[in-house]
Amino acid sequence: MFNVTPKSRNGQVLAVYYSQSGQMRRILERVLAPLVAAGVEVVWAPIEPVPAYPFPWRVREFFDAFPESVAGIPRVLRAPA
Repeated sequence: MFNVTPKSRNGQVLAVYYSQSGQMRRILERVLAPLVAAGVEVVWAPIEPVPAYPFPWRVREFFDAFPESVAGIPRVLRAPA
């Protein structure tokens, strides 16, 4: 699953994130850049729904997913590699 033995003497950070467009990963890379520069290892763990949500959303797809969201019915998630 995840490597829990730090490769760096400065430790590890687990970055768990979700992004439909890929922007969140780029934002996290910038936010975590000072830690990486200091020698901290970042372990990336994207949350991936199955099937993936569309991007950009079409009106019909959005309203099709909306009732499950309101009812709190979770989407199946892909297991981390």
